[in-house]
Amino acid sequence: DAEEIHEPHRGFGALRAQRRVLGNSEIGLLASGVTAGKSDRENLSGRSDYNYAIGTEAALRRGSSQLLLQGATSNRNGKQGWAVSSGGRGFVGKFLTMGTYEALGDSFDVQDIGFAPWAGRQRAVLVTGPFWTFKTGAVRNLYTSAGIARMRDPGSPRWATLGTVSLNPNLRSNWGCNLETNFGR
Repeated sequence: DAEEIHEPHRGFGALRAQRRVLGNSEIGLLASGVTAGKSDRENLSGRSDYNYAIGTEAALRRGSSQLLLQGATSNRNGKQGWAVSSGGRGFVGKFLTMGTYEALGDSFDVQDIGFAPWAGRQRAVLVTGPFWTFKTGAVRNLYTSAGIARMRDPGSPRWATLGTVSLNPNLRSNWGCNLETNFGR
């Protein structure tokens, strides 16, 4: 006597709109979602489960400098959450400085429509170092940096502080690598 398996009826949707502004910058909107109706055997009320997210983004660029801003909200069966992310990079002379900040609320949940396994995490990173460009030879450019990262994992009241050092060569053959070490508790 084999057991019957009834898959719920699912509906998926995604919408992405992006517009170029101010020359080489962009703004955008993303919406995605899924509904899953219970099978007739499981739920005669016809109630559906759902999960959707709506996000906005902006990438503002001027020369080789860039500022990225992103925000999103999620709703999974009435449980609402939020997430923000930002980052920037810019040159001062031959030094490239980059920074990021991201925070995901404890209730941010997009498991059926995306991938963000760090609900409740906060992270900030700031690195800087010289950026060399070479006119000849196998190496096109070389970036070395040192910096600091602070993060708080989901459910933890404590912030961890890490130091970071990296070496990032990019070759003329379009190959490259990133060698990085982090230290701290």
